[in-house]
Amino acid sequence: MSRIDELIADKCPDGVAFRTVGDVTSKASKVKWPSTAGAPFQYIDLSSVDRNTHRIGVTTTIAEGNAPSRAQQIVEAGDVIFATTRPAQMRWAVIPDQYSHQIASTGYCVLRPDTSVMLTGFLAHMLGSDDFRRYVEANQVEGNYPAIPDGRVRAYRACMT
Repeated sequence: MSRIDELIADKCPDGVAFRTVGDVTSKASKVKWPSTAGAPFQYIDLSSVDRNTHRIGVTTTIAEGNAPSRAQQIVEAGDVIFATTRPAQMRWAVIPDQYSHQIASTGYCVLRPDTSVMLTGFLAHMLGSDDFRRYVEANQVEGNYPAIPDGRVRAYRACMT
């Protein structure tokens, strides 16, 4: 018996559950620009997330009058964003407090974990795993700009006991 088998037998005597990411996360809400009264927001576009550090770097300030059409998703602290355009680049980040209630591009799949089931850190770890990278590569839509639909990101199944 392997150490993993021993841990499962000890910690999960009823076995382990495999669930989809969509089962343990919810989606971000969409901004209603007319109701923002011209308030400024930090905009997290695809180039804002560093592929190596997985941290948000440079953002731009936007408001209703200058918001790009892709500036639609309201993110909260603890959300995990995953770039669905050129997904094999594995561009993802956890939203820190300073970007809570700011705006992310629709080029990201925003995953808001149900923290009673999954911790934010575990979700981020899972998105950075080789297993998830292989899943993305097998499930992306090829083209000049390969992409993976949000639904396919949410369909990824993993052990989540």
